[in-house]
Amino acid sequence: MYRALDSDGLASEVAVACEMIRAVKEGGAQIVNLSLGGHTLDNVPPVALRAALEIITEWEHETGQEVLIVAAAGNYADTTPCWPAAFRRVVSVASLAPDMSPSQWSSHGFWVTCSTIGQGLSSTFVEGRESNLVNPEPHHFGPDSWAVWSGTSFTAPQITGALALLHERYGYPLREAFRRLLAAGRATPDCGQALRILPAV
Repeated sequence: MYRALDSDGLASEVAVACEMIRAVKEGGAQIVNLSLGGHTLDNVPPVALRAALEIITEWEHETGQEVLIVAAAGNYADTTPCWPAAFRRVVSVASLAPDMSPSQWSSHGFWVTCSTIGQGLSSTFVEGRESNLVNPEPHHFGPDSWAVWSGTSFTAPQITGALALLHERYGYPLREAFRRLLAAGRATPDCGQALRILPAV
């Protein structure tokens, strides 16, 4: 794991780009999951992220090592491109409701590659105590706490995990694993191939 965002979930595109490159070149990552994203002025692709993707592609050619980049499509409820998901080089993942219909709050559009259930998912929660500013009767969360989550930050890792499983268990090259995964889905307007991986709570 490489940390680019701060504790408030903010980061510069340069910080994210640098960690993407580090994950591939230093960490040997074959699949890079990016549960982050944002809009840009005039929808112009971020320069640093574009450069990072170019460097990773060059590294692939030099080493013969496949690398797939998977990113959250965003939770903006519109078709505005969310970066880095909207890059053609990136597998972008939107959210579906438990009934497999598009989540109303999920970003979507022609640039989305695929989607999976992203509402009402059970996942771990950070240890600590809620702020009084958030809840007048704050809860305390222990070291093994769980919570129910929604968001495309939880859909991208599902695709990442499914790709890793197909690659590891069956020996498929990553792009072949990706092709097979998409083939198991159902085409859904503005949400790419809809795939069922994890159930909602």
